[in-house]
Amino acid sequence: MTSRALSVAVGRAATVLSKMFNWRPTVALALEAFTGFTSPVSPERQMPSPVGCYRLHLGPWSRLLLLAAHPDSAQMPPAAFQLDSAVVDSNDPNIRRLRHAAPKNPAVKARGPWPSWYVTGLNTLHVIWSTGFIGVELNLVQQGDTLRGVAKAFTDSDVGVPRFLVPSATATAVRIPCGQMPTIWTYAR
Repeated sequence: MTSRALSVAVGRAATVLSKMFNWRPTVALALEAFTGFTSPVSPERQMPSPVGCYRLHLGPWSRLLLLAAHPDSAQMPPAAFQLDSAVVDSNDPNIRRLRHAAPKNPAVKARGPWPSWYVTGLNTLHVIWSTGFIGVELNLVQQGDTLRGVAKAFTDSDVGVPRFLVPSATATAVRIPCGQMPTIWTYAR
């Protein structure tokens, strides 16, 4: 039921009930019943926090030849990564919603908020490694302790490029104990 439909239903119920004899307690009970439908998602249905460590598995890349850089570059994510809860320190309101991720790609010498991650929905998140000119973004949906989605390579000149021309690969990240994180950067394959 949409919130508009619920609002109309509550209004009609209140009108009908207000014409009844002892209406105040009845209206209170009816409103309490209706608000049960609009209450937040119960804790057992909410996803666990995505903060933690993951091992990343990639499918084959589409349009690998269109990558702007060598496959072992800033356009490839690491084989394992960590999502931190610490917020990126910035005065830019667009960057303030970013959270730290690790590890930093050793091929990237640029400064910036990368690697970082952010949430766009109840269970959707994005992880980015970038030089500021080229990079890779993981667009993932959380399903318990697994993140599934797509890795997409990008450049600063991709504006207007049709989606089907953007190099991409399926991505699956499985939660691992952070003690199993590799100490040396390796690219996901």
